[in-house]
Amino acid sequence: VQAGVASGQGTVSLLPASPDGYFGERYPFTVSATPEAGSRLIRWTGSTYLQSVGQSISASPARVLMQGGPSSYQATFTTGPVTTIDSKPRGALITVDGLALLTPANLAWTAGSTHALSYTNPQLFGNNTNRLQFMSWEDGTTGPRTVTAGADSAIYTATFNAQYRLSTSVLGSGSVTASPSASDGYYDADTTVQLTAAGNNGTSLRYWLGDIAGGASPANVVMNQQRDVTAVIGTPLSFRVLSSASFQGNPVSGNSASLVAPGEIVAIFGTGIGPDVAAFGAVGSDGKLPFSLGGTSVLFDSFPAPIIYASKDQINVIVPYGVAGQTSSTVRITGRTTFSTTVQVGASAPALFTYDGSGTGQLAALNPDFTVNSPVRPAAPGSIVVLYGTGAGVFNKAFADGQILATDLGTPRAGVWVRFGKLQGEILYVGTAPFLVNGALQVNVKIPADLAGGGAVPVQLIVGAYTSPPGTTISVAGQ
Repeated sequence: VQAGVASGQGTVSLLPASPDGYFGERYPFTVSATPEAGSRLIRWTGSTYLQSVGQSISASPARVLMQGGPSSYQATFTTGPVTTIDSKPRGALITVDGLALLTPANLAWTAGSTHALSYTNPQLFGNNTNRLQFMSWEDGTTGPRTVTAGADSAIYTATFNAQYRLSTSVLGSGSVTASPSASDGYYDADTTVQLTAAGNNGTSLRYWLGDIAGGASPANVVMNQQRDVTAVIGTPLSFRVLSSASFQGNPVSGNSASLVAPGEIVAIFGTGIGPDVAAFGAVGSDGKLPFSLGGTSVLFDSFPAPIIYASKDQINVIVPYGVAGQTSSTVRITGRTTFSTTVQVGASAPALFTYDGSGTGQLAALNPDFTVNSPVRPAAPGSIVVLYGTGAGVFNKAFADGQILATDLGTPRAGVWVRFGKLQGEILYVGTAPFLVNGALQVNVKIPADLAGGGAVPVQLIVGAYTSPPGTTISVAGQ
């Protein structure tokens, strides 16, 4: 990678710096242009690939993904007037004199020259999962326009309406209806949509998959991103085995069967499956959780599961590590009566715990000063936060099922990554969580320093071949 100044007064830098100018294939970095006093950045030139990663020719700093051979970045600065073509929200395509540019775009025009501004409508992004609908220009006009460059800098702004696509499907015999309805599936950003599932021939909703968890109908989904929801319809199940962090049953999109991982903390939901009087499992003198609580036990095949909590309609247990390597397991609940079902077994089923225990929204995370991360106490870009999850599968050290761990810790055998939005965080520690039960996962990760925007940033945990469900966020301070 080469970076420099094409013309004008300013400096260019790469972050992280490379001593020899080489970066690995698909390596992410940023390129920054710093104008000197009285100067302004016009644009980047060279083999920049900026637009391919959603950055405008005038963005600084600009996020870059190294791909397909050498790249060069030359910054052009000027001390003269600059015309900025912008949009709300940013990132729209505006055609300027026949050339499509991502906003914001800075241009140096000769005073008195005329220029044509137009746009495509709608504009589709993200594999057609979100789009922008043109509304108006900053002066209230609509449609293409012609502008004349003046002797001073100017800004022309196009306002768009952001929309996201809602996809619904059914496994089984039945239907899903949405209120309000949308003929093409697109909704204005932040619209709350109520989904109702109905079965045919005596069947009913068993549970939702995708961006809605649980089995309640109707259920709501907020369109602050692209959403995909599947209703699984059939005869009633005696119970369901879900992740106790995400309350979803399978990390494989579109797969209706429950999937568990060795050591995963799961929640079992049913009717009359546990004791009438709710109870929490107490740690015994051996430092382990019990295998029976309130006269109720749970087996995965022949392996007893440590019980964290048991009530009439919910039992929280830890999947025994003995199921590792199997493709399925028969789960049997014994007590006043016996219930059983079969679940799939995978190498991992990652999920992150949330602050309110709902499975979506604000994560249960710690800031660098060990305060709880929240919108009023956000973490700074570049700082280290602590996340908690489960479903990482087998660790490099073997610990007893239900054991409360101390300082002897292990790390997952599978590879682990954390993504903040589209950026990868730097993991400083990943493994068993000190003073928590075997099966809980702790991740100490650095938020990318170039994370822009702040606010509620989406976070996903990747372990091996599986990714935690979408919808979990962490609060990050704006830059």
